[in-house]
Parts: sequence; structure tokens; C-alpha cells
Amino acid sequence: MNEIDFPGCEAPPLAPVAAWPVQENFEHVVQFYSEDAALVKSLGQFIGGALAAGDAAIVIATSVHGEGLNQQLLEQGLDVAGAMRRQQYILLDADETLSKFMRDGLADEAAFSEVVGNVFDQVATFTRNGCPPRVAAFGEMVARLWAQGNSQAALRLVPPATFEQQSSASLPFQTKFTQLASVQ
Repeated sequence: MNEIDFPGCEAPPLAPVAAWPVQENFEHVVQFYSEDAALVKSLGQFIGGALAAGDAAIVIATSVHGEGLNQQLLEQGLDVAGAMRRQQYILLDADETLSKFMRDGLADEAAFSEVVGNVFDQVATFTRNGCPPRVAAFGEMVARLWAQGNSQAALRLVPPATFEQQSSASLPFQTKFTQLASVQ
């Protein structure tokens, strides 16, 4: 387990992962799915649970999945607009995010670190009772690259867990990462 302690900032465990194996911090989970509705429901439970617990969330998804997730969160009674305004919840389009760091069909490591680092810097402005946030993160960038036939880039894309471990000194919060992939 890789955890950062903050004196006086005791918190219960990060929101439970719906139907996914129990994870420790900095773990990377892959879940395969065949129907978008199943993905959106599971993602809604994962991200919704984190937000309801007062944690932060970063989601990099297709526009369809992002819209479906927001609907799921609203149905759970969560204030999606408020969470976004507070930088507690950041939702980015996967294809647009990829376009910011892909060069000649592969991820540019420096550009990736800048793009993803900026997202973490944004969410770091959100505090829970004066303490840095824990972050539940979901990304579809690998799945998008694979779907586009760019298996080389998909396999070489820096896994979020690796990025977090390399950057943990400058990013004072706990994270859990999840990657879901379609099996269509």
C-alpha cells in the first residue's frame, strides 16, 4: 500500500468500488464490458460513491460515457455542477485530451505529464475539511487508442498509476485509478 499521511486529516477508506475487486491506493484496475449501459452504471457507482464520501474524482471519458455518468450522478442526488465548480469533479473528453499529448501516433511523455499534471493540480485545489483530497480516477484513453487501431500507443501509454507514483511528492493526495475497456 502506498499512502500519504496527513496529521489531523483522518478519513474513512476511499469510496468502495462497485463490483470491482478491493483495491489499495495507486492500483490500476481493468474491467472489460460489452454494453455501454453496464459501464456507465458501474462508473456511476464508483465515481458517485467517491463524490458522496467527499472525495474528488477525475474522469477522462468519451462524450457519450461522460454524459451518461453525469446523468447517473444526478440520479444519485449529487450536485454535479457544484462538484465541478469546487474542482471536486473534473470531467474531460478522452479524444480531446489525447489530442493534447499524442505526437506522430504515440504519447509524448513530457506533454502527457503536463496535461495530466495540470488536471491533478486542478483537483488539488479542492479540500475536504482543510485536508488534501483523495481521488478516484477513471480513464478511457487506452480504450480509445485501441479502438482506433493504435495498439502500439495503447500499450505504451504511461499508466496513470506509474504517473502518480512518479509524481506523488508534488501531488499530496491518495488516488485510485481504473481503466475500463470495451470488448465489442
